[in-house]
Amino acid sequence: MIVSVVVTIIFYAFLIIRVIKSKKDYEAASIYAIREKRAITALVLLDMGLVVSYLINFNLELFVIMYSVAAVFKVIYIFASIYNIIINYKACSKKTLRSIINKWDPVDLMPFAPKDEYDPEVKEIEKYIHEHKENITLDELTDKIYNVFVTFFGEFVFVKTKEDCADVAKKILKKIKS
Repeated sequence: MIVSVVVTIIFYAFLIIRVIKSKKDYEAASIYAIREKRAITALVLLDMGLVVSYLINFNLELFVIMYSVAAVFKVIYIFASIYNIIINYKACSKKTLRSIINKWDPVDLMPFAPKDEYDPEVKEIEKYIHEHKENITLDELTDKIYNVFVTFFGEFVFVKTKEDCADVAKKILKKIKS
């Protein structure tokens, strides 16, 4: 009986560690979704195993203890998943923003500049996105991108139009919301 409880604890500990570590391997939403489905499947199978063990043994006390332990770890798993999603959103958005802005190269510096050349501008845009991520619109993001680059480089150096900024804003929104 105690072995079952210990095995359940080890299983959930492994599951939680895997979820937390998955943020390091995060490359795309699909990878995270596959891991998430596997973890949820394991939780359901564990619950089914608990019910079957109760039906075989009719030991209500053991069932309650095991189910309580499982419930505690499910709550921890849920919080770990939420934490993982938040961390991945932030990490993915900065990396994504830098990549999109560098490919766009708004003032034609990239052949000669380091990869972090636009990081101050990316930081401003990222800050704006995180402050408005629930209700951000294409027009608002376009205006922000335009204003950030005009502020940092001036109107004579930054000669892109708002339409150019809108194209970049579409790419950013597509990546972030996927």
